[in-house]
Amino acid sequence: MKIILILMAIASLSAQTIKLNPFTSQLDLVGSGGGSSGITYIPTRTSGTVLTLPAIVTNTMAVGTYACGAVASSTFTVSSGTGTVWMALASDCTVVARHNIVGSCSANCTAVSGSSGFLNTDLPLYEWTVTAGALAATGTNRLLPNMSVPLVAGANCSIVTSNGVMTISCGSSFPPLAAATETYDYDDFVSGACQGNITYNSKLGWQLNSNSGGETVSCSSDVATNHPGVLTASTLGTSGSDAALKWPNTSITPADTFTYRALVKMSATTTVKYSIALTDDNFNNVSSDGCYFEKLTADTNWFVACMAAGVASTRQDTGVAVGTGWIAFQIQRTSASNIAFRTATTLGGLAGATVFNITTNIPTVNIRPAFFVESTAAVVRAMAIDYADLRITGMTR
Repeated sequence: MKIILILMAIASLSAQTIKLNPFTSQLDLVGSGGGSSGITYIPTRTSGTVLTLPAIVTNTMAVGTYACGAVASSTFTVSSGTGTVWMALASDCTVVARHNIVGSCSANCTAVSGSSGFLNTDLPLYEWTVTAGALAATGTNRLLPNMSVPLVAGANCSIVTSNGVMTISCGSSFPPLAAATETYDYDDFVSGACQGNITYNSKLGWQLNSNSGGETVSCSSDVATNHPGVLTASTLGTSGSDAALKWPNTSITPADTFTYRALVKMSATTTVKYSIALTDDNFNNVSSDGCYFEKLTADTNWFVACMAAGVASTRQDTGVAVGTGWIAFQIQRTSASNIAFRTATTLGGLAGATVFNITTNIPTVNIRPAFFVESTAAVVRAMAIDYADLRITGMTR
């Protein structure tokens, strides 16, 4: 794929033009004789209330992709007020005086009141302040001289200039470079078949395990608006019955820079234990190594902790109450000795959520994503999972 960048002329009365400097790969303003030169569009303060705007010669200025014709000189007159006048070449190649005072333009200029600055489609020319109906002694040039924009070829891209035309070419590599330094995968449980109580053949191949057997997994319950695919693990109606959903084919080392997120919903808040974890255990809750959010039987809030070789760090209370609505969790390694935890009502809300950091008892063995629910009474308890993803960055391979 090739992208041809056409550089438009942009200049003052002395006809400067933007050109590519082949030695620096930068865009420079140059004069008609080829030497570096500045832009000169300078209004004249004719009196304390009148600005005279200079004429513009045909094809010496451009806005976006439009080369502008000649524009005769004009005036802008201040009547009253305190504020600013922003003079620009608009996208229709007319001179405009945007302002937030009381003022007017003569012919060849359009006054736009109630403004707050230049538009992103303007070519800014000059800015002048007004105090109590009087123009300041001088204004500020906004068509800056000797502008340059550095151009650097990125990965798999090149910049070639020929006969004044710059061509940016971007090819592709297989696999792309990013695939060598990071990996990302997710499951939203929309595709795949549900196969009873053994495995769920979703995209990532989640597996249901338990201590006692007989627990169930459902692919239809809890499906609702904004949650098109949901996987629900349920216990039996007996105390001690548990169900664990694991991502068995994924294994990461805690030394990797990872971010793990999940969106889940709990069926109840009492007589139940929950975990949203990265753990080494294939069949049960975190028992020896892992980092996790958890709710134990007596907890009313979510707690976070890490465990290494059976020794857990001091649990931190997030202050977030355990409820039965959808809730998002994130477990992230932010440095060699820190695991950061966040929770919010949505996945998008995690970015601004409070961070809880764990720096002790971080596991050193490989871990994998997992969900765990256990009934601590003779009742059925369940956890619904709508989304889970895992990203690892900073790899060298």
